[in-house]
Amino acid sequence: MLLLVLLFPFQVEAAAATATVTIDDAVGAAIANHPDVVVAGAQTDIADAQARQARAPLLPQIDASGRYGYSWSDPPGDSIGERGGSDSYSASLSGGMLLWDFGQTRNRWRSALAASEAAEGDAEAARQTIVLDARLAFFDALETRELIQVARETLANQERHMAQTEEFVRIGTRPAIDLARLRTEVATARSALIRVENDHRIAKSRLNRAMGVRGSIDYDVAPARMPALEAEAQDTARLYAAVIGQRPEHTAQRASIRGQEADVRAAKSWFLPSLRLGADASYSGQDFGDPGFGASVGVTLNWSLFDGLGSPAATDAARAQLVVQQARLTGVQQQVWQEIEQARIGVASAQAEVASADQAVTSARELLRLAEERYAAGVGNSLELSDAQLEVASTAAQRVRVEYDVASARAQLLRALGRRDWR
Repeated sequence: MLLLVLLFPFQVEAAAATATVTIDDAVGAAIANHPDVVVAGAQTDIADAQARQARAPLLPQIDASGRYGYSWSDPPGDSIGERGGSDSYSASLSGGMLLWDFGQTRNRWRSALAASEAAEGDAEAARQTIVLDARLAFFDALETRELIQVARETLANQERHMAQTEEFVRIGTRPAIDLARLRTEVATARSALIRVENDHRIAKSRLNRAMGVRGSIDYDVAPARMPALEAEAQDTARLYAAVIGQRPEHTAQRASIRGQEADVRAAKSWFLPSLRLGADASYSGQDFGDPGFGASVGVTLNWSLFDGLGSPAATDAARAQLVVQQARLTGVQQQVWQEIEQARIGVASAQAEVASADQAVTSARELLRLAEERYAAGVGNSLELSDAQLEVASTAAQRVRVEYDVASARAQLLRALGRRDWR
């Protein structure tokens, strides 16, 4: 039901206000709605239609035609009553079929088929990219939501400190400047909360864009499980060998090379003859009398003996384009290697930061506890307390960011492996 809410936000605005979006909802909506996915699907349909169009010359061709005419004459000196006219009519049915052209037409068809396969690969690559964008946008929304909680806790602590200091100032155990400083820090904490709430709204707006939907952002994002991937423990060379054949960009580029090779063969056959079988039948008559029938069948040889050296030039261009496609395949292979390597490094780095962030949060909270005790005992000062509270807020926020850095790095590793499902 939630996915329907996202697909039709204007019709279910009241329901959307209380909806909860899961990461699977976000991915499903992105695949269903994002315009880039729609464009990729349409381009695949175009390539498929063009492949069928390229096959058409290999199949029989049939034409039919008909004609009716009326004619009259008015010779000089004849009276009006002697004027005469006549009807004429004819119809014909003709057909033909290519018998042989040294593979020229068939290679064009093979090239179109390869282009259709390449379009399929490009479409899958687009879907995988959209899935990655949706996941990253979802993690951004989760991160900002948790940062709101950190900001609220910080504000609550600052307000508690301010209330405590107000009492100390009232009984004269603390100077008024302590209260002024804490009031400033409370105002700063409120501003920080407002900023992070705004960041969360912006993140959900970006999530809507990643999902390809329009409408309200008055929904919540559900916590997402981000389990570790088996690939995290494998080296780049092993992962590359396992996935290079599955990456849609690699599949598409190999198909483009096959198509270009077929184009080269077709260009080489351009100046060779072609043989066609043809047959036709016709009838014609006048004044709707008995018509005359006729039929013929034959084989036609067509041969362009000289085309101004256009054929050799076309062959050279096709060969050069083949070199371009082969170089692009090398580029794709290098890109896949780099993406796997960078994603592995990103996961390892983010995981290493998690332990440090946890330790920093524990230390900061202990520091705040000690500062609060010293302040309550009259030993510490407000500056010491403020620094400790700032440290807690900073380390807590960093811990949240690191957690979603791990999630984002894993999502990018999935994309580098050419996978959409998180398993």
